[in-house]
Amino acid sequence: MPKLPICPTSQILGHLGKMGRNDNFSLEILLSMINNELRLKVLDFLVANEKDLFISFETEKLGKLLGVSYRHIDVILEDFETKGYVEIHGMAGTWKNCFLLAPLYDYYNSLKEKDNTPPSKLIEHKMDIFISHSDSDKDKAKALIDLIVKAYHISSNKIRCTSVAGYKLPIGSNTDQILQDEIFSSKVFIGLITENSIKSTYVLFELGARWGAKLPLFPLISDPKGTSILAGPLKNINALNASRAEDVHQFITELGNAINVTPEPPQVYLRELEILLATANDNATSTVQKKTKPQTVVKDNSSEHDEYPNASDIIKQNSKIEWPEDYRMQAHYIQEQNNALSELRKGCTTDIDSEVFLQIRKGAKREWPNDYRMQLHYEREQIEAYKSLR
Repeated sequence: MPKLPICPTSQILGHLGKMGRNDNFSLEILLSMINNELRLKVLDFLVANEKDLFISFETEKLGKLLGVSYRHIDVILEDFETKGYVEIHGMAGTWKNCFLLAPLYDYYNSLKEKDNTPPSKLIEHKMDIFISHSDSDKDKAKALIDLIVKAYHISSNKIRCTSVAGYKLPIGSNTDQILQDEIFSSKVFIGLITENSIKSTYVLFELGARWGAKLPLFPLISDPKGTSILAGPLKNINALNASRAEDVHQFITELGNAINVTPEPPQVYLRELEILLATANDNATSTVQKKTKPQTVVKDNSSEHDEYPNASDIIKQNSKIEWPEDYRMQAHYIQEQNNALSELRKGCTTDIDSEVFLQIRKGAKREWPNDYRMQLHYEREQIEAYKSLR
């Protein structure tokens, strides 16, 4: 990514230390040192993340992501307010509450028209894939990476995901500078969209910056609420849903086209795909499990014997089929399946009709006869859907 030709921070801070807030002459000097490219990046952020013409953010974090002092941002915002582009209210420290006014969009469009060099032509691709996500969603991010690696055999040094081991930033690196570069220089930018990520200032900025630069953006929703959590201009970008198998297959195909790599056949990465589908509904799963009163358990008592006979033998056999030469993954698979089996044997709570539960359970066994983790996922997903319809 080309460096922004702006005045050194020390020079701007020196001027700021000598001026008062109403010193218009000093403000003009500072503004003359900040070029339109930085203004445009601030505008990209404001326009991409506003909701009902309002945005609240921290200038210190925005400055770090742009590689400048937050006072650069303050100067630009003060200029915008003076010119009637924004109204700033309720300032506390570096937090800004901004209302965007109509003239701002005219100014934004005029700068866009002057920006004749498409960002994509200036970029040297260092990273194939950048995954923007919340640290709270690292399990979802890992499931996504596992699928991508299995489908494409991509080296770990071509994927950036800051919360997943093996894909983090190098030790001692300048975090903000590297992330700033990779947001724009990666061939593909994947936005992992969840309730956690849309509340993250960093994720919102990364999405807004990539969107504003008109570079390839792959929003992937990994949340039970689906597209309803999208806001601002991102609502107009087609986002795929990680809880739907057909969407994930489309994602794999289009990702391969973007990085110019042909994926393996689906049967090669089926296990990773199933795990991604399951993790995409973690929020719904936790909702089902959280209860405020004692539960009465309903089980399928159609027979007195164990509902899952020979389950241990089936699990061990499948682990060897799936991972014939990887004993670590065999052990992981067995533990994962046994944990799911234990949950299945607990039955279901009485906030759903027992006959409906038994019907759902039969469907789970029919769809996934030898995969207890996916049976559990199927049951919880169906129960949550049934409850939402009542």
